[in-house]
Amino acid sequence: MTLIADIRLESDRFPLTDVASAIPSGKIRVRHALAGSEGMRTLIVCVLSSIEEVESALDESSEVKNWSLLGDGTEGRFYRIELVTSFSLYEAIIGLDMAPILTEVVSTGWLKRGRFPTREALADFCSAAEAVEVEYHLERLTEGAVDNSVYGLTERQQVALQTAYNSGYFDTPRQTSTRDLGAKLNISATSASELLRRGQRQLLEQTVLTNIYGVTGEGRAELHK
Repeated sequence: MTLIADIRLESDRFPLTDVASAIPSGKIRVRHALAGSEGMRTLIVCVLSSIEEVESALDESSEVKNWSLLGDGTEGRFYRIELVTSFSLYEAIIGLDMAPILTEVVSTGWLKRGRFPTREALADFCSAAEAVEVEYHLERLTEGAVDNSVYGLTERQQVALQTAYNSGYFDTPRQTSTRDLGAKLNISATSASELLRRGQRQLLEQTVLTNIYGVTGEGRAELHK
């Protein structure tokens, strides 16, 4: 078993906190942090707010050197953001024994969900935060099995998708209903539909939507600033 921890990291030195405070949703999801010759300066993010509000906040941020809109996804709009200076706080902890699951920017800092192999690894992460004078708060700690599934699918999602495919659910015309599929899986039709929806979304996010920085569609890559 591994540990899954939700950690709130508070510091005004984290990038894009000013952008998060300026948009109605109040948060920015970080999908990728890219390292270059000058350190960690480029972030691929997803934002769920109006295009005018987001781009106005990016234009006004003193931390953003330039940005480009990459396209739309199921979670919101994807942007590539180049920071004025390298993100040293992230570099201080990225090499630790932690597998990132989710990172969100809020007005007070960053919210981090990660998978740790041991409690000692979690303690090392917290010590690294303290070393760079970042206040941390452990919001939630759970035990979870290591995810060895294909494309991050849960075992139930894999079984549901495979059963649906083998039963002709994706054929045209459809050869089975969600009710019949639920009966084969020993769950309700509603639960079967939800499993398929979540499984299909996971597959899209890990394949089609991540072909270029997690972006779907043609996208628009106009450079600003």
